[in-house]
Amino acid sequence: MAFYRNVWEQGETWHPGLTALAQHLLDTLGYHVDLATSIDHHLTTAFCNYWVARRPFWEAYFAFMEPIFSYLESRREQPSDPFWQPRFGSSGSSDHIQALPVIPYLVERLFSVFVKLHPEFTIAAWEYAWPDLQRRTYHAAGLIPLANWCKRQLAATGDPFFLQCFQRLRQEMAQAVARTLQENPQATIG
Repeated sequence: MAFYRNVWEQGETWHPGLTALAQHLLDTLGYHVDLATSIDHHLTTAFCNYWVARRPFWEAYFAFMEPIFSYLESRREQPSDPFWQPRFGSSGSSDHIQALPVIPYLVERLFSVFVKLHPEFTIAAWEYAWPDLQRRTYHAAGLIPLANWCKRQLAATGDPFFLQCFQRLRQEMAQAVARTLQENPQATIG
């Protein structure tokens, strides 16, 4: 995630059109969030569907998600509904590509919206140990924490300096990944 500005930009890489559908959904339901300009870092991102939380979190999360699920369910029987059309490929291995509705990809990213709308909750995110980070990302390892830090500062301050820092680090990460893959075409970057 350090490479992307937010979970929606990352989603567009794998599921083009996801952000526009999500923005339409949130606008329709009165959630005032600009997905294109939002900033995500390790404390506002979760790409898993299981979390440990206390009762107040779950009450707030369900209150956030219930209108979303109701809206989506109300559209299920509409012919050619963009939320229910099986047009989004799974992000699994290349031999496991299937067309699915946008909903699972949308729901997994809505956690980031919820967290930003509810700053009263403290997030404890997993942080990779340095050896694991180096092993997983090789040349880009040192840049990932810096990019994440720039995004955290940008989200906290709105200072465009941190956006420029992030954009520069993103270019350097892309070059580092290219070097890694050139040296080891079998490498897994992620």
